[in-house]
Amino acid sequence: MPQQVPLYQVDAFTDTPFRGNPAAVCVLDEAADVGWMQSVAAEMNLSETAFVCPEGDGYGLRWFTPAAEVSLCGHATLASAHVLWATGRMEQDRRIEFKTLSGLLTVERYEAHMEMDFPADAARPSEVPGGLFEALGISQALEVLRGKTDLIIRLASAGELRDLRPDFRLLPPPTAGTTISCRDSLPLPSVSMKIRSPALRIAFRGHTGRPNSAARSCARIRPRPAAARFICACAASASASAGRLSPFPRGCCMSEPTCWLNGEFVQASEASISIFDHGLLYGDGVFEGIRFYNRRAFRLHEHLLRLQRSAAAILLELPYSLDEFAAAIEHLVAGFPEPDGYLRVVATRGKGALGVDPRSCPCGSAFIVADQLALISEERRRQGARLICATTRRLPADGLDPRIKSLNYLNHVLARIEANNVGADEAVLLNAQGHVTEGTADNIFVVRDGRLMTPPVSDGALEGVTRSVILELAPTLGIVAEECTLNLYDLYTADECLLSGTGAELIPVAEIDGRRMRDCPGPVSEALQRAYTATVRSSAAD
Repeated sequence: MPQQVPLYQVDAFTDTPFRGNPAAVCVLDEAADVGWMQSVAAEMNLSETAFVCPEGDGYGLRWFTPAAEVSLCGHATLASAHVLWATGRMEQDRRIEFKTLSGLLTVERYEAHMEMDFPADAARPSEVPGGLFEALGISQALEVLRGKTDLIIRLASAGELRDLRPDFRLLPPPTAGTTISCRDSLPLPSVSMKIRSPALRIAFRGHTGRPNSAARSCARIRPRPAAARFICACAASASASAGRLSPFPRGCCMSEPTCWLNGEFVQASEASISIFDHGLLYGDGVFEGIRFYNRRAFRLHEHLLRLQRSAAAILLELPYSLDEFAAAIEHLVAGFPEPDGYLRVVATRGKGALGVDPRSCPCGSAFIVADQLALISEERRRQGARLICATTRRLPADGLDPRIKSLNYLNHVLARIEANNVGADEAVLLNAQGHVTEGTADNIFVVRDGRLMTPPVSDGALEGVTRSVILELAPTLGIVAEECTLNLYDLYTADECLLSGTGAELIPVAEIDGRRMRDCPGPVSEALQRAYTATVRSSAAD
């Protein structure tokens, strides 16, 4: 069997590395043993690994999942053609003929895309297997069809499809796989989700294409009498070498949160830190929460700079440079299944001996996780949040400077428990002098007589990034904004009140300790919300 062979990973249905559907491509000089190919596919642990070798005037092509050989795979075929052209094994203008278990497949290259003819599988109306909709989280579908092996479910919109969160533990065993698609307002399918049989050991593939995306970024199927045509773009994410160079873990399932842990990309369920890590034992570490919109991290520089300053304040040497954190964030955001989301960046003192002495920790630890975060329901956001003032007091600045975003949040957790116990949405913490500081996870603003006011950092407020954005935007809207000491009286008599934070974004407040605000949301809050949304969109479009 071959000892060294070129092995590539290619991302299909995209023109950007680390997005789309990945497939491994192994280029052989001659046919290999089936057992050897199956072992390679299991090691790669992608949905499909393609094996290509010369055969007559064309190439032989076989596809393997981590557990079995399959008779047809479109995206791995396109990936194979891309490799042959990109490495010079085939001339750019030559059509490639693949001899496969499904017959002869041909792929042609054009300036902006590739086209592939492959056997059509006529689909007919079908009953829904018992328990399938429940496992997929589908309430109703426009259409359910079945081909020779696969089931096809068509939903009404791309939004419904993107919101699906399948529970794979409940999936009934399909004969081969299930494709969930939608038409939205387009004449051709633009978004789909592919779920393959657990017996083939293929995880959920996520979404292919994007609504309203160009033809070169998604799959398009044109019916023909005896064949169908696949049009897509491919992006290479590995060079000619043995091994897989993508930063994401093998078989990475982006329906599950994926994280970067100490320089490696792993699924969140497989990530682990030592039980002797001082971040876990003593809260000895710092963190940042960062939103991303349209796959762009918002105010990334400000967040990473605050992370660096927080670490410096507690004499913690970050184990990675800010550029390395930024590169990891870029890759996580690019591979996330949705364009908007939330990142948590954490740096700890690292593994050490029991006892608070940090000298026992030789090096720090760091991880970043991408997921979704909603601090409040959309209904409550529209109606306005209900707040209480907690009896738990904010730690004084001479105990722990509020500008340090540390892992020790027990003070805020206790205040949040107070809010939970009375059915409130959030709690406001006061300092030892009875002055207003902040919420448990957000800064607080009040409006009175058209003036916007927020507590200063010296009173115990976090120097929030979103808080800074609001203070920057207010003067551009003709709103007088200032940092000043606030008491409970100022909260109770405010015309408007709103919360701000990376997790919270902007949340209008309806009441505090049972006292209703005059306006929720008021004119100042609404103006700031519009300006903030415009700022976010502008940043994401740059």
